Amino acid sequence: MNIFIMLLALFFMAGYYIISSPSQTIIKHETTEAIKKADLRSIVECVASTQNAVMYGEEFIDICTEKYSISSQYICMDDKSNITECDSTGTKDPAFKFCSISKMIK
Repeated sequence: MNIFIMLLALFFMAGYYIISSPSQTIIKHETTEAIKKADLRSIVECVASTQNAVMYGEEFIDICTEKYSISSQYICMDDKSNITECDSTGTKDPAFKFCSISKMIK
């Protein structure tokens, strides 16, 4: 009878160890982190696509731009760091050209 109880306790302890072993908990943790990274990666890809479209003078409309309220604009500055028009006036081009992104998560 004592051997039976010891074997039963051994099986329960082995089952508990297998279920809650570190290798099983790492899989659960990595899944959660992968979901967070995938969401961030999709936002970054959406921002990059919006920036590229603005630099080529096009408009990028997608579900992600509407969902996260991502907008982009082209900003040009002169030598004195004043915001100017992006069209070159005469022979003088703007000193700096930036593509600005504004993002608001709802």
